[in-house]
Amino acid sequence: MLTVMKREQVVSGKKQAQVESCMVRFQKGPTNNGTCSVLSLTRDLTGLTYVQCEAGSVYEDMLVPIPDIDRVLSILKMHREWLTVDYKPSENKVLFRSSSEERTSKKQTTLQVSDEAKAFSHSPESVLAFYEKSLGLAERIDATEQTYTDRNGNVVAPCASFTADADEIYSALRCDAIGNQRLNRFTFQFDGERNFPNVTVIVGDPMYGQTETKINTEASDSPIGTSDSAKKKPLTMDFDGGLDYLFKHKQGSCDVFFFDFTHEEQGYRFGVRFNDGSWAFQAGVL
Repeated sequence: MLTVMKREQVVSGKKQAQVESCMVRFQKGPTNNGTCSVLSLTRDLTGLTYVQCEAGSVYEDMLVPIPDIDRVLSILKMHREWLTVDYKPSENKVLFRSSSEERTSKKQTTLQVSDEAKAFSHSPESVLAFYEKSLGLAERIDATEQTYTDRNGNVVAPCASFTADADEIYSALRCDAIGNQRLNRFTFQFDGERNFPNVTVIVGDPMYGQTETKINTEASDSPIGTSDSAKKKPLTMDFDGGLDYLFKHKQGSCDVFFFDFTHEEQGYRFGVRFNDGSWAFQAGVL
């Protein structure tokens, strides 16, 4: 979950995490079982990611600050798959506990945390403040209904949408690495009418190897409205934001949808909802 949340991308040949810190929300379910979720904008504010998973036993709702995702990932690698997370806000500590299958040994790692820590190494905003800013945008996106609400309260329908296998999309996007190019530029082309069945993903430079992949899609059955830009209009849209890393850790069917803001000179927006309830949003390249 934290690996996906990092939204890694390659810029000028160097891998860069678009999210360095986050707030992790644990929520109780009807029984002791609950969910764990993370929501965050990217550092340049062009992307928003929501990731969730089952959390086993959750005894109380809590919001846990993670001031350094890489540091927590290094802790998790040293523990077993199932572990206990205990947040002590009065002490600004998170305890990670695990034990061997035979319970002959127990391990505990203590991490000092604070929601007042910087969201990014060169940012004046705190982890909590950046999370609250992320919530503001998330309230305007309905990934299930595939709609976006603008600043004036108008509900915008997608100009295109389709359903496909996440692994197949990742297979197309990862070709950006052919010849070690890693241009971090992903082009989606559509032919036909709305709920386009003909989708092509293009990555790479012809000089070093450009790859076009026809995606095996089915029309999205999500209840979406009518958009003038969605009527019999071939579309070509460019995105960056490390979309290949976003799909790398996902399996199964996903709904992909796009919004057209070219009439406002804001380009296109990309949205995806995965079958585990996670979703992401990314602004297009202008």
